[in-house]
Amino acid sequence: MVIEGKIPKEALDAVKKNVVDNNDFPWYWLDKPVTTKYPCMHHLMLPRYNYDTNEGCRINSPYYDLFNKIFLDFCRTKKIKIKRLLRSQLNLTWSFKGKYSKPHTDHPFKHSLCIIYLNSFSKGSTYLFKGKKMLKEIKAKEGKIVVFPGVKHAAGFCKKENEVLQKTSPNVRKKLTKKIIDILNEKEKKGLGATKSNKGNAFQTGFINDEFILKCLNAKVAECLSLYSKNMKKDIRVSILNFWINKNYKNSYNAPHVHPGANFSGVYYVNVSKKEGKLLFLKDTTSCFTRNDMFFKGVDFTEVYQVQPVNNSFVLFPAHLNHMVEPHNDNKPRISVSFNVNVSHND
Repeated sequence: MVIEGKIPKEALDAVKKNVVDNNDFPWYWLDKPVTTKYPCMHHLMLPRYNYDTNEGCRINSPYYDLFNKIFLDFCRTKKIKIKRLLRSQLNLTWSFKGKYSKPHTDHPFKHSLCIIYLNSFSKGSTYLFKGKKMLKEIKAKEGKIVVFPGVKHAAGFCKKENEVLQKTSPNVRKKLTKKIIDILNEKEKKGLGATKSNKGNAFQTGFINDEFILKCLNAKVAECLSLYSKNMKKDIRVSILNFWINKNYKNSYNAPHVHPGANFSGVYYVNVSKKEGKLLFLKDTTSCFTRNDMFFKGVDFTEVYQVQPVNNSFVLFPAHLNHMVEPHNDNKPRISVSFNVNVSHND
């Protein structure tokens, strides 16, 4: 039996303020939630119950009370009896190929599950199974809360917020492009530019503060790191430090440089042409930024590498790499967004 409900508006507002709309919320990397094929971000509020000692675990997050109250109030309203809390965690997932993740059970004994959906998205349902047969689809909706028996279940892959830069999300991509160009035009008109590695007839804004662009970049960084997870140690926190917009006119370029103070850097190509100069990673191990090997295992970053820019493509790379951009060869300006990312361990 599946019991459904909706959390109160004031509780949902608190969740949005503290988690969904909080750009500083501490998400941590989890490369093996069920299988290494589908890594995600998480925030552990109450660690898994210790089966060996038959003991509960200590609260692990200042956000635990917020969600625990929502859960207890719902159970009280629906007259659901609670014997013991076994685990509590927030999950941030994104799209993979296929419809849903690997079906699984959370515990090896009889139990129930509670899921609170923090936002709405298409094709992000929860699926319940009996053996290989699907029993029920629970559709995700912002503020929805459900309790169901601990049967085999799977998380559906969302197709909206976490695909903001994918070809399958043209409306979001169109909004993102317009937002970037509007900010760029305003900064350029007012002469609010910065000179760093940009040379020749090139314009670069200072650091930008825009929530929508930040959310788009966060989603894409998470997707890129999911592809990189085999070379990265577990349980890390990812945060975008800053981002800015570049506009390169004909013959302008970016001189060789690194991004000190960050672990990763990246670029999103908004408007480029077939005559575009390449992004070059140079064979140089003497850059001013010393790479932090605590995040990497057996990865060689010393080879020369070239990237041909393509519209709506996204490149993420270690910030210590010495790189440059070849001269722009088209009369139409190239527009891109650059950013820095920090990665830290969850101590």
